[in-house]
Amino acid sequence: MCREAVSPTSPHRIPADFPEGTRYSRPGLLLLAAPDSVCISTPELFLLLDGRIDNQRELASMLDLPFGTSLSELLKHAWHRWGEELPGHLIGDFAFAVWDGPPRKLLLARDVAGTRPLHFSLTPKGIAFASLVRHLLQLTGKPAKPDEERVAEWLGGHFHTSTHTFFDGIQTVAPGHTLIWQNGRHTVHSFWNPLKTAVLRLRDPREYVEGMLHHVEQAVRRRIPNHGLLATHLSGGLDSSTLTDTAARFLAPCDRSLLAFTAVPATPLDDTLFRGRFTDEAPFARAVAQRHSNIEHILISNHANSLFQALDRCTDATERPFLNPPNAVWLLAILQAAAKRGAVTLLNGIGGNFTLSYHGQRALPGLLAAGRIPTLSRVILGLHRNGESWKHILANLMQPFFPKMHHYALSFFKRKPASRAISMGASLSFLRRSGYLAERLQPSVNGRSERAVVLRGLDLEQVHMLGRTVASIDDVVPPLDRDLIEFTLSIPEEICCLDGDRRSLIRTTMKDRLPDMVRNERRRGLQAADFLSLLTAELPAIRMELAQMQQIDLVRRAIDLPRIQRLVERWPSEFHPSLSGDYALALPRALSMGRFLRRMEDGSLFSTITSNEVS
Repeated sequence: MCREAVSPTSPHRIPADFPEGTRYSRPGLLLLAAPDSVCISTPELFLLLDGRIDNQRELASMLDLPFGTSLSELLKHAWHRWGEELPGHLIGDFAFAVWDGPPRKLLLARDVAGTRPLHFSLTPKGIAFASLVRHLLQLTGKPAKPDEERVAEWLGGHFHTSTHTFFDGIQTVAPGHTLIWQNGRHTVHSFWNPLKTAVLRLRDPREYVEGMLHHVEQAVRRRIPNHGLLATHLSGGLDSSTLTDTAARFLAPCDRSLLAFTAVPATPLDDTLFRGRFTDEAPFARAVAQRHSNIEHILISNHANSLFQALDRCTDATERPFLNPPNAVWLLAILQAAAKRGAVTLLNGIGGNFTLSYHGQRALPGLLAAGRIPTLSRVILGLHRNGESWKHILANLMQPFFPKMHHYALSFFKRKPASRAISMGASLSFLRRSGYLAERLQPSVNGRSERAVVLRGLDLEQVHMLGRTVASIDDVVPPLDRDLIEFTLSIPEEICCLDGDRRSLIRTTMKDRLPDMVRNERRRGLQAADFLSLLTAELPAIRMELAQMQQIDLVRRAIDLPRIQRLVERWPSEFHPSLSGDYALALPRALSMGRFLRRMEDGSLFSTITSNEVS
């Protein structure tokens, strides 16, 4: 593998046509750069890139350059060839900026999955940009103030479809988009539309399996560092197991080892209390690790850190509230343990449910709309045979055809229209006034379009930001590789649930690779299932935090504090499944958002970031 990987450190200002080695800000344009990024500087062109480009060989061929040409030279020639269309030709995890001197035009762009952060702010002098919000605040001198629309969007449980950040006046460049700034105005363009990929109609289902294996291996291989120790998140699920198995196979011939980290409950739990879920992923992860002599398997307790310390570290690193605070405890512990053992890269399976192990959610309405009744009947009977209820099958089949009755269908099937907001601990009146109370992702007959919306709203840059800031580790996401996304979106929905077997494609692909106990497990792993004991130990701190949150106007308006207070006053003495909605979701999420806003107000946000940590 021949590539250059870089990441930003502390910012400084660089003009478009600065003489080599000088730094100053030019009226009308503020540029943030990093001394160890790929940087091209000529009298006409300034280009700065943070990330990894995977298709350098293909770029060299298209540009008639010899293989082995440096990434800097490739990018310079590519810009002269394609100009504003350059981002669409790049495959990898990247964010970059180009200042074209003669027309005085700035271009900002992010990769299609948004794995690298890139923020901007319009200023009286022009435009400022940086990887991280905290650097942009330093550069512009803006105070950290909350963006109420983004707060409402998050508390409404919506996918992040806007370019707002949690900080007023600071926006993000959307994944798969370019921002062009010229003459004091900016425009935004999409350079990637995954739905333009043609649907594959192959005669033999085995061809889909071969294609899946090829793209999985390619996505993992691209992210294995040439040097240094590799680690993985290894849960009991199909995605992380597939990544770990694939990485171990690549490393073995080079006599390189792999660290595999699995989070486990601090004390054993009764799985019979969790319908369709299992709480201890260690046996499944161990079965994967034992197949490879070069894997060192390491168990991490769900209670390895204190809740609020872990939450603050993760919040400061990602510059946003943390969605599931109990997970912050073991996520931080894994990063700390990986860094202590010398890992430089960590493979993460986030997003795999929509690519690697997609379950074929919209196969039923799609087949019905296409009039493919025999195939539809086989899938329906197979789903029921595999344990899916007739009620759930019927809801899945008919929901997209009655969009105006969507809320009534949710209520009929015992899910309230505002269930997302309730699970966030939000004030319903605040969301109603903001327009974020209703569920916005309407079910579609076209499963591809639905998945594309989900994939673009995953906020993947927080994975990278967390790894780099707290552990100096490159936390990468193979399931969101561009080629893999496009391939999996081209597969007909029914192939992913062949004969009614949800996730059948990845199960077949990994046959003879993953242990049967992992490959054939229909239950889903439950992360941080021992949340109640973790929260109980933090009860005094929770009460203190709630008292402080009460002093912040936006917190009082945005969060249902009376409800959260009642939950604390009626603290349960033992676990029951009915507690999950309140104590695993609503309470921790309300604390996460409230504490984030309170710390922004009192100026303590980012206080856990030290000068020694990589930004």
